Amino acid sequence: MFTSIRARLTLTYILLILTVMGVLSAFLLNMLENYYLDYQQENMVSSAGLVAEISSSFMHRGSDLIILSAMAQDLARQINARVIIVDRQGLVLGDSERVGGYFGRVLLRPEITEALEGGTGRSVQYSQALKQKVMQVAVPITLEGEIRGAVFLAASLEALYGTLGAVRRFIITATVLALVLVGFFAALMAKSFTTPIEELTSAARQMAAGNLKHDIPVRREDELGQLTRQFNIMSTRVMATNRQLREFVANASHELRTPLTTINLLVDSLQDCSEDPEVHREFLTDIQGETQRLIDLVSDLLDLARLDGQENQPSSRKAVDLTGLTREVVQAAASRMERQGLTLDYREQAGPLPVLANAEELRQVLNNLLDNSLKYTPPGGCIRVEVRGGAKEALVAVADTGCGIPGEDLEKIFERFYRVDKARSREKGGTGLGLSICRELITRHQGEMWAESQEGKGSTFYFVLPLLLVNND
Repeated sequence: MFTSIRARLTLTYILLILTVMGVLSAFLLNMLENYYLDYQQENMVSSAGLVAEISSSFMHRGSDLIILSAMAQDLARQINARVIIVDRQGLVLGDSERVGGYFGRVLLRPEITEALEGGTGRSVQYSQALKQKVMQVAVPITLEGEIRGAVFLAASLEALYGTLGAVRRFIITATVLALVLVGFFAALMAKSFTTPIEELTSAARQMAAGNLKHDIPVRREDELGQLTRQFNIMSTRVMATNRQLREFVANASHELRTPLTTINLLVDSLQDCSEDPEVHREFLTDIQGETQRLIDLVSDLLDLARLDGQENQPSSRKAVDLTGLTREVVQAAASRMERQGLTLDYREQAGPLPVLANAEELRQVLNNLLDNSLKYTPPGGCIRVEVRGGAKEALVAVADTGCGIPGEDLEKIFERFYRVDKARSREKGGTGLGLSICRELITRHQGEMWAESQEGKGSTFYFVLPLLLVNND
């Protein structure tokens, strides 16, 4: 019944107000009762002292019983209490109750005994005869420094407890009204808290079922509003990631299917063709080329999978001289450039440029950039590689005089499987993943990568990395 947060919040508020009102009511009633009892007792002691003072003047006359009884009756009407006057032995000399009183009898109550010993007797008791609580006090009657008797007063507390009862009923009524109001507003408040949670729960349940498109309205600016806003951001990112994943799977399937289909056709053709060794060699060469495309594509896919799997686990890095590493990669590619009839223009800044990096990953970036330049630069062209350092960063630029990249495609070339000219890219063996891998690796090194190009005149790819000396300061 109380499994929902809304029900538990409402019940908690109700129990809290009930507890607070109960404690306050008990404390208030107890305080009022003690206050009125103390006040009543002080009044009765004062009245008893007055009666004792008046009675003392009659005690030396041989205890005029008629006068004492009349006086007791008269004083009882004034102070609204029963008045009994006793002598030193506890014999009742005067009683305000003429009928059924204690006149002429010995009355030794604890209060009277204490008064005859020089103290003030006090008590609150339940009277079986009156069926109510009464307060009783007794004070000594002294004459010339000697205790001659005592005055005993008894007053009903019915009015006092009637007042306390009225207060108690008022508090109970106020508590009930408070509970109703608190329950109502607690339910509203709990609803305001739980509605966003219920919406989030419903959206999360639908997302788990496969419906990823959600945009929950943000109705508040507190923690729940921030949670809702972050959920919407997460939903948007999950949708984007899911869309990218679908596109990636579709592109990967398409890229894998193309060489596989080509290989299958070549094998069929090889089986059906003549036994001319030269023809066989040509088919096998084509099959080998398509197989290499498959190997390159699978290798790139494995690199992407590795990078995605290590998104929050940076690779091991150490100090690397970017100038020396770039020089090594360029020297290794120099012979290939020469075979293709390309001119190499290599420039480097004097002295090392230390960066915190994974040397193999940077080598992969440089090789990819040089491979791209080699693929798209015709014979007679030039490839320029430059390494230079600034105050905080080291920059590497790889430029070519190839076909260039149209302006509308320049911002998309770093997307996975994106090709400017798909037919030409496949002809040259590209997978459409190299630049995406390069940017991902540079980004993981806290660097940036971008490209500049002019169609028909060539392209320049840049990347910058933070210098290690700056990071160590």
